[in-house]
Amino acid sequence: MFIINDMELLSRVGKYNILSGILLQNSISVSAIRLNEYSFMLKKQIQIYTALKTEHPDERFDVWVAGKRNNASIGDLSSIYIAQTQDLSIVLSDEDRHLSVLAKAARVVSVNFDEFIRRTVKDQHMIQIYNLIKRAA
Repeated sequence: MFIINDMELLSRVGKYNILSGILLQNSISVSAIRLNEYSFMLKKQIQIYTALKTEHPDERFDVWVAGKRNNASIGDLSSIYIAQTQDLSIVLSDEDRHLSVLAKAARVVSVNFDEFIRRTVKDQHMIQIYNLIKRAA
């Protein structure tokens, strides 16, 4: 079970039908707060996947987040918090590398997005498409 933090990359793997295959075999979540940090169009592209769970942090989030906002957005922190409270691994892109320190401090396993794709996508053609998507971005 995973929580995805990079909404743009998630949207791109959705456009190329990679996400559908992943969702058939894995439980994937996104933070509602993190999703709301993005544009309406991007949210719309992600929300069409009914198997993709949108998680809301509980009432203890406000206390947990105090003092942690120095180098992470509230959405980033909500992803880490949800991963911690639900015992999920967090999937981070290269741009989110700084969050791995916060995830480690919260005792949350973080997985690089590329590694996540290699672990979860069994179709080599889809992995090649993902690599092309990454290079084009």
